[in-house]
Formats: sequence, C-alpha cells, structure tokens
Amino acid sequence: MSRWVEAPRYAPARRIPSLGAGVAFVGVVVVAAALYLKLQLLLPSALVMPAFSVVGITIAAVLALIAWLSHADRRAKHVTAWDLAGGAAFIGIAAGTLTRPEQALQLFDQAVLLLTP
Repeated sequence: MSRWVEAPRYAPARRIPSLGAGVAFVGVVVVAAALYLKLQLLLPSALVMPAFSVVGITIAAVLALIAWLSHADRRAKHVTAWDLAGGAAFIGIAAGTLTRPEQALQLFDQAVLLLTP
C-alpha cells in the first residue's frame, strides 16, 4: 500500500479563468480566419499558405511559452494555453501540408530580399 499522495503538479494560484471549450475554439478560428484574410491582402496568392503556416507555428510556439511560464496544468478539464498552442500548431501544420515546395522557396526568397541591406 502506498503512503504517498499525489499532489497537483503546479500550484493552483495562477489559474486563468476559462469561458469554456466552445468559446476558446471559436476564438482560435476567428483569429486564424482574420490572420488568413490579412495575409491574403498583403501577399501574392502563391505566398499566402506558406506564410500562414509559418505564422501559425510561430503563434503556437509563443502560446506554448506562455503556458510553460504560467505553469498551466496540462491535464486540466478546461481549455488552457496548452490547448490553444496545440490548435495553433495544428493550423500551421495543416497550412504547411497545403504548400508546395516552390511556394515555400519563394517565401524564403522574399524574406531574404527583405532582410538583406
């Protein structure tokens, strides 16, 4: 028989209140759609999906960093920053699968041209 009691992984003092899974899902979809439309207006049509992929993965990394720094519980029953990071990563990877290699090369060529003096 075990004498040890499982303690929560992180202290519950920093929990962010959740409005529910549905609201978080709708929020992620609205932000992704707005971002896609903005990229559609700013970039040539061949570069929209590769740029959307890069931005989605970047947002996922930022959300994961926020979740890690705020000690968000990964096993919570409500939506956390980890869940939002996973959704953003999924959107970025899905956009990346719809990208042809030539389009990705064009995007990186444009980035190099912008960064070189």
